[in-house]
Amino acid sequence: MLRAALKAVVVAVACGVGGANAAAASDADLKAEIEAFIHRTETAFDGRLHWEGADTFEVSPGGDAATLVNLRFSFRKDGGDAKPEASVTLDRMEIRHKAAGGDGKLTEFAVTLPATSTMTTGDGTEIGLSLTDARVTALVENPGERQRAATLTLGGGRIEDKGGKGHLGFGPVTGNWKIVRADNGGWTAPVDIELKQLDFLSAEAPLAGTVDRIVYAATAAGPNLAKFDAWRDHANELKEQAQGNPDKKIEAWASLLPDLLTIFSNSRGELVVEKMMAKRPDGDTLVTLAKAKLGGGFTGLDGEKAGFRMVIGHDGLVIDPSLMPENQVPRRAIVDFGLEDIATGALRSLAEAASLAGPGATDADKQKAMQQFIAVGVSLNPVLRVYDAAADFKHVGIDASGEAKRAPPAPIGYAATGDVRVRGFDALPEIVTGWLARAQLPLLKLIGAAETAADGTPVVKFHVASAMGKPLTVNDSNLAAWLDSSTSSSLGLRTLHLTDPPMNGDDIRAVQKKLPAPRDAPFADGVYDGPTALAVARFQKQAGLNVDGVVDAATRDKLGIKPPPAPPPPASATPGPGKSAAPKN
Repeated sequence: MLRAALKAVVVAVACGVGGANAAAASDADLKAEIEAFIHRTETAFDGRLHWEGADTFEVSPGGDAATLVNLRFSFRKDGGDAKPEASVTLDRMEIRHKAAGGDGKLTEFAVTLPATSTMTTGDGTEIGLSLTDARVTALVENPGERQRAATLTLGGGRIEDKGGKGHLGFGPVTGNWKIVRADNGGWTAPVDIELKQLDFLSAEAPLAGTVDRIVYAATAAGPNLAKFDAWRDHANELKEQAQGNPDKKIEAWASLLPDLLTIFSNSRGELVVEKMMAKRPDGDTLVTLAKAKLGGGFTGLDGEKAGFRMVIGHDGLVIDPSLMPENQVPRRAIVDFGLEDIATGALRSLAEAASLAGPGATDADKQKAMQQFIAVGVSLNPVLRVYDAAADFKHVGIDASGEAKRAPPAPIGYAATGDVRVRGFDALPEIVTGWLARAQLPLLKLIGAAETAADGTPVVKFHVASAMGKPLTVNDSNLAAWLDSSTSSSLGLRTLHLTDPPMNGDDIRAVQKKLPAPRDAPFADGVYDGPTALAVARFQKQAGLNVDGVVDAATRDKLGIKPPPAPPPPASATPGPGKSAAPKN
């Protein structure tokens, strides 16, 4: 329902802002310019959007305002379908424009958006959209119809299924966007959007809820506004040429990629959701969340080295125990990671290769592009960095950081290191539910290093390292065997380690007899369980062996368990009386 209703919003705003842009070039025939824009919008949707007309379409005598009443659009799943997937009616829209600035190069448009809109889907479902005090203003530069600024203000709104299946309501909405010209010829483009007091109800789920506030703030910048404008104009030309042809669209965007990396220096944004609550319609609260955020961006695109960074996180999450046990709920979590030292020259080469390998490319061009992809891929040497990855549960806190980068052997070598700190390690079984993972926890604690946090909280620390051709180590213990499901041995004895279901047999009994009696829990006779693996690890630590809780040849030898004697070779056959041995070839 929401996806369908949002189409109505897109149509209303596109007609308002986009129609204003299209009308900038001609005061004398505002109606024709608006219709031309609507036609371009239809083709931009590959024929899936159809303009069906309006009951009233009037332009003021001075040509400075237009009024449209009962605007009608239809959507088709495919452009050639005769039957629409949905139809939209917008009750009334007004567009006014006037000169802004003394040089005559800027025009300001004020658009009053429809107060009510209705979408009717193919199955007869009606979805209504109501807006209160909904206005859009746009500042357009002539010639070229380039939008330089835009604002959106809504007093509130409501999207509602008229069949009673649900609704989405929202309070005030504000939005601002502009391009700011710098004295050095560069540009910045800040944007901010704020939505307050959102509430929703889905009778089918059934689920209801509220959100206090949603905020999106972003900015982009570049070194040369004139070059950016030329790129935008070229992009519009290519889109016009590619209308209705998906292959041409791919080719068009691929051809724009190399220049895209030169007109932007940075681009970043963040979406924040505050105070969300979801409940059953009868009132039982299921989920509350104080704050969630998603942010990221690129930097250094106009230099030799670029970077990318993304942050995802939440705080104050509470989930009803009927959905998830309280101890397993990550009350706070964050993942902050990025790529550093990305060679921008290599990125541009990749973009150029992509432009060569479009749908209409020749075999020679495709081969050249592939060679370029491989060469550039080998030359790239970025660093993947995890700045912070953390989760706080009721009794457990986990925090990690690390990096991965290229290392010998070239060109596919890598090296990765990281540090993980766990507060409340003994409470991890509340979170870890699998038998095998739980059985491995005591081994990890034995391998871990005990520390004390700044607030005096006990912490278990792990330093993790891995590299091409080298095993996974945790605090210098090789744990590669944990990842190996093989149990075979060249000496005819199994490699014993934790598995699910656990291994059992006389060879395990032989190991258990050599180990000191466990301090924590008794061995399960003949079963390679958690207490057995922990006892093996303690023995390995005392004996100066690799500590992993796995009984391999070295551990078995230290335990004094000898492999069984090899069986004697079969006796050679002796010819019987009156018979001779078979002749040799």
